[in-house]
Amino acid sequence: MNKTLKNIFYFLTAIVISKFIGSFTSFFTAKILQPPDFGLWITILLIASYAPILSFGTVETLLKQYPYHVGRGEFDRAREIENGVMGSIILSSGLLFLIGAIAYCILRIKSTELLSSMILAMFITSSMSFFSAFFYHRFAAHQNFKMVSLLETLRAFLSSILVVGFAWFYGLKGAVLGFLFNEIIICSLSAVLNIRHCGMISWNFNLRLIGRLIRIGLPITIIWWIFMIQSSADRVISISLLGKIATGFYGLGVAIVAIITLLPSAVSRVLYPKVSEGVGRQMAGKDMARLVVDPAFALSLTIPLLVGTILIFLPSIYHYIFPRYLPGLASAQILLLGSFFLCLIRTGINYLISIDKQFLLIRHVLISLIFNIVGNITLVKLGFYIEGIALSTGIAGAMLATLVWKSVFQEMGYSKAEQLKKIVSLYLPFILLLFILLLMYILFPAYDEDLHFLNVHYIFLFIFLFTTTLYYIFPFRRGTRELCALLKDNINKSK
Repeated sequence: MNKTLKNIFYFLTAIVISKFIGSFTSFFTAKILQPPDFGLWITILLIASYAPILSFGTVETLLKQYPYHVGRGEFDRAREIENGVMGSIILSSGLLFLIGAIAYCILRIKSTELLSSMILAMFITSSMSFFSAFFYHRFAAHQNFKMVSLLETLRAFLSSILVVGFAWFYGLKGAVLGFLFNEIIICSLSAVLNIRHCGMISWNFNLRLIGRLIRIGLPITIIWWIFMIQSSADRVISISLLGKIATGFYGLGVAIVAIITLLPSAVSRVLYPKVSEGVGRQMAGKDMARLVVDPAFALSLTIPLLVGTILIFLPSIYHYIFPRYLPGLASAQILLLGSFFLCLIRTGINYLISIDKQFLLIRHVLISLIFNIVGNITLVKLGFYIEGIALSTGIAGAMLATLVWKSVFQEMGYSKAEQLKKIVSLYLPFILLLFILLLMYILFPAYDEDLHFLNVHYIFLFIFLFTTTLYYIFPFRRGTRELCALLKDNINKSK
């Protein structure tokens, strides 16, 4: 457990640094491009978001099966998996490049030369990202999170220089070129570092082996594919029904929410190979709960604190730094509240994937996706603008989190009553967040309009009320004190 905490510390440190830099990149890109071009920028970025689908899940197989076989002592089998995944990555990258070339030829006929060239550049970038993703996840599968953290930080740092710098001089075209150059550098560097620390890698084009890797990883990729579509459906529907200006307003809120969601994503990435290795070793239920359930409870206590602080700070950010994006303030506040639920599901998803419950997860994510799409379209048609999209997205996230954790607790042997109790315990800090915000609104009706001193006094008041309630008032105090004791015990053991 001490090694796990150290890995989490390394990676969280990198995430904090990279997220700070990434926020700088997103916010300054938004400010440089202005709403119309920024709306188009975040839409073009969806190519890079959807591209990993063409790996057909083989990288997911590496993350799941390599530590599993290491846990069982089957090192030759683990090495075979690495080589087979590399072979599949080469094929997938070539396929994506071909798709990009075809898309470019079609778009040259139907669209402008500039737009078609930018989309081709994004396809080339995404093709190279297959290799950088392989090396990045190979480090994760080997549980070398020092190098994972280094690559995470370097990517963010270079992106801030290249994307923002090129956007400053060349606008939207420059942002795309900066994104391309950033990937070239990261891909080359990650290859060198990976071979040095994890050993030489070969490739294996054996179709039977690749087919077996796909059968294991494809259901996992389908989960993330649907989850990715659900996460980006709001932007697709926004630009389709409301246009690129409204999507630009909405997109800034998405960038702010990313500050919150990358924190649990970091915890999840560190714990995923550990959970797979634990399944291979047939780890006891109590020890497995420490890798799956306890981190989710810890996040449920800390995420509302971050969400509440940013919510109070948000009006000042919009008025002072992004006045042109003020029409998107309310949607950003709604998205922030909804991000709580998405922050809780990652460790639960890790566990269900590790015990081969991929198809159950696919059902859960599909249900959430359908609700999200129908809700987005319905609320836009009813005239709720981007605020309706944000609300529907948040409710869909809460639905998905509930379905995931119900399945996790069921697989761990809890009764239906215990499952309900555990889920309510996860959500109680969110209810506390809403209660304190409502209380502050009643006591200080204009606190969200008071922009003097950046609302610092209201932030301190919120932090005091929230942390005091968690530590001293039932039913929060027991879980909070147990978490503090666990952290203190592991820190002392690591000294």
